[in-house]
Amino acid sequence: MRFHGDATGTVIRRTSPKEELATYSGVVGHFHLTERKVDPGLEPFEVLSECGYI
Repeated sequence: MRFHGDATGTVIRRTSPKEELATYSGVVGHFHLTERKVDPGLEPFEVLSECGYI
């Protein structure tokens, strides 16, 4: 499973430009898509990564 991360493998913590999302294939959180929703945090991605699932 891929998650929306940077070159170092860290989860991106910002809204991504449409051009960037157009070339991405994998899991994204709503915080990557819009700033208009409350974010539950990045803990689920971090836990999945630590456990080797992503």
